Amino acid sequence: LEGSIMATVNCKELGVPTVVAKANSDLHGKILKRVGADMVVYPNRDSSHRLARTLLSKGSVDLFEISDGFSIAEIDVPESLHNKSLAEAEVRKNFGVTVLCVRRLAEDPAQPRAVIIPTADEIIQPDDKLLIFGTDKKIDSLAQDS
Repeated sequence: LEGSIMATVNCKELGVPTVVAKANSDLHGKILKRVGADMVVYPNRDSSHRLARTLLSKGSVDLFEISDGFSIAEIDVPESLHNKSLAEAEVRKNFGVTVLCVRRLAEDPAQPRAVIIPTADEIIQPDDKLLIFGTDKKIDSLAQDS
């Protein structure tokens, strides 16, 4: 704790315009803010929360929290959406999330997945991954279906 607090104070005294400090706890973060940190990050806590949500969401592959209650997640395609167009699936209407992109296996399995910015007529394939944005509750609900 002491090292990060002293480093923050020293950076501020040297005139560093933006000081970002790493905290191990909420109390540590409050102290860092009080001594001048402009931004405090909590990598241990954040990665623990991210891992817990990933493990609890059956079909969720990866998560990125945007703000309290809103995230971007990459999920497996739920069976109910297999071989449907985005327009036909009505993902936003039926599930309350927005599909940002589709990651699809390339023709050559050795190649990475192709990223597709989908149009309404894009057919969702069973092996696709969907990158979606929405409330955590809606994302978790859709991920449980996959």
